Amino acid sequence: ATSGMMEGGVSYRDVASVSHDAIPPLVMVPPPNFAMVDKGVYRSGFPNNRNFDFLKTLRLRSVVNVSGEKSAEFVQFCKQEGIVMAELGMIGNREPFVSIDTKVLRAALAHIRDPDHHPVLLHCSKGKHR
Repeated sequence: ATSGMMEGGVSYRDVASVSHDAIPPLVMVPPPNFAMVDKGVYRSGFPNNRNFDFLKTLRLRSVVNVSGEKSAEFVQFCKQEGIVMAELGMIGNREPFVSIDTKVLRAALAHIRDPDHHPVLLHCSKGKHR
């Protein structure tokens, strides 16, 4: 007969009664092409709900979206976490003859350079061309 105890003195009944919401995820997934640019400055592709637990660990103050796309799910996540969003549509710069609007570029840089916005995540669609 078993005593109903697991290693460390925790009973199976104790484990079964824990809310699944109280258990942290085993694997946190960063957004596509995520990287740290500098202390408090990150870049990536467009985050989705699989990335939210990872993003929470960054304790972001702001997000700069240069993709021109919106996700109601991501907007809701940012609201819940108190993250300020800056929406700055920017054309992807894959070709040498495509220029980026300097007003949009300056606005993005001003936001990123302001330490009051750090930690900040700059993202586009795929995290490659902007």
